[in-house]
Amino acid sequence: MNGYQHTITDPSFADQIITFTFPHIGNIGINHKDNEGEKIFASGVVMRELSSMSHPSSYISLNDWLEKNNVVGISGVDTRALTRHLRKHGSQSGMICSSSKTHVLDELKEYKSVNGIEITNKVSLHSNFKSDLNAKYRVVIVDFGVKNQYSFTLNRTWLYS
Repeated sequence: MNGYQHTITDPSFADQIITFTFPHIGNIGINHKDNEGEKIFASGVVMRELSSMSHPSSYISLNDWLEKNNVVGISGVDTRALTRHLRKHGSQSGMICSSSKTHVLDELKEYKSVNGIEITNKVSLHSNFKSDLNAKYRVVIVDFGVKNQYSFTLNRTWLYS
């Protein structure tokens, strides 16, 4: 993956808050071709600075896209310090909200860890992949959140006999 749009739509980040360490996020906006999944899977986005859109292939800004899809984001955060904390202490339960402190703490105490939760039904494409019956090699795809079928190509150089 190489960009914020790829990461936010990646099924492997379902129900997680994404923290971006690059200081400026959003400068190329959102286009129609860079989704890893069929929708936004991340539950939130944390960034240092939200940049304005300025790329001709974009159809919507990152901020407007997140808003349109009811995904909360926050900027003005020292994301490098946050990343150092997460590396030292491991994944943490967290929330991005503007509620009162008492309300937030009560909700956070009831939050379940991403470990052991069932997300396969949320991330599966629920579709069949095209197959070439005359192909020399057969590939089995078990869909536990496979990337968008149009974002990858099965190539013979990946297969070894």
